[in-house]
Amino acid sequence: MGFPLRRKKTIAFLHNPHSGKNTPRSGYGKILADIIATPRYTYDTSTLGELKLATREIHGLRPEIVGVCGGDGTLGLDITRLLREWSKTPGMPLPQLLYFPTGTRCVVGENLGLMSHSAEDLAKRIRYKIENNLPFDTAYLNPLKINDQYGFMYGTGLPAAAVKHYYDKASYLCVDAHREYGLEGMVKREKPPCKFRCRWDKAGRFGTFDETGNFVGRCPKCGQPLERELGNKRFAQVVFETIWDEVKAKLLFRESQRIVTKPVYAEIELPSGYDPPYAPFMEYTGIMCSTVESMGNGCRGMPRAREKPDHFMLRSINLGFWGVARVLPFLWSGQSLMSNLAFDAVVRSLTIKYKTPTLRTIDGDLSTSQLDRIEVGPLLTFIVG
Repeated sequence: MGFPLRRKKTIAFLHNPHSGKNTPRSGYGKILADIIATPRYTYDTSTLGELKLATREIHGLRPEIVGVCGGDGTLGLDITRLLREWSKTPGMPLPQLLYFPTGTRCVVGENLGLMSHSAEDLAKRIRYKIENNLPFDTAYLNPLKINDQYGFMYGTGLPAAAVKHYYDKASYLCVDAHREYGLEGMVKREKPPCKFRCRWDKAGRFGTFDETGNFVGRCPKCGQPLERELGNKRFAQVVFETIWDEVKAKLLFRESQRIVTKPVYAEIELPSGYDPPYAPFMEYTGIMCSTVESMGNGCRGMPRAREKPDHFMLRSINLGFWGVARVLPFLWSGQSLMSNLAFDAVVRSLTIKYKTPTLRTIDGDLSTSQLDRIEVGPLLTFIVG
């Protein structure tokens, strides 16, 4: 890892130091960058301003490969900035992308087949091929273009509400909980990792929220920073919390909080040749657009996403919680739904107008919008082995 390489290709590497912050993969990007790229072409981008400057410099380098280390949100932001820079030189070919899925949410990595082996193994395999001038295994994928932003999964209603609840109601955990502690630590009589955690509504006792909404707090036991506890465990908690709220509503004869099924009001305008599925500003409990089939955790909720080249899939539903529960096996396994339960279409573009500013998610990042023009972005080449 430490000896210099005689490079046959220019490789730039974008690393988000915040990626995987609440997982054992925190800081893993530096290891991958050392394996793949020279320090001169490695960029740590903690802010959007740093990312903008880094992608501008990378565009000037004209690298054959750009490495990205992070989760879905990091990948979407990096691709957005890279494509904006490359749009300034239309005849210049796009670099190949080398994606290391190390964030808390890596659905795109799952769709590309990158989760079957570790990021470090993939990095070593790529390095070997670079040193020996061997061909790469590649996969091709179009992103969505949502106004001037790029991503692979777009959603309002159910998907946006689920993501918001996933982050907002997560417990807070001491970062020391991720520290490795084995036999060597016991021999040295080190303290075991601190396991302190607190509920989201109790975190205010141990810190404050800054102007960007990020929590800044310290563990009362060891003084280490506190962070949100995310990942598959938190995903399972969201499912349980949603079910429990609906069951309590049934038992107590009251309205549920509709944690993930609060409706949105939108008009979906499809390209010529399609009839709009519903009248303007109809009620929906979920609108999803995607160029990838799997939505994470094995759920193939968008089975027709790559049915046609340069197209994406739209799926809109207006089902309450128990309606979603009834069709969940079909959603999970990637089967089609009856036309009275969902409207599916495979299109090149569409426009969604919302009655009021509405929360939507793009690759797990949340923002509000009242008008979204969605189309297919350029075909990207991913190195997968």
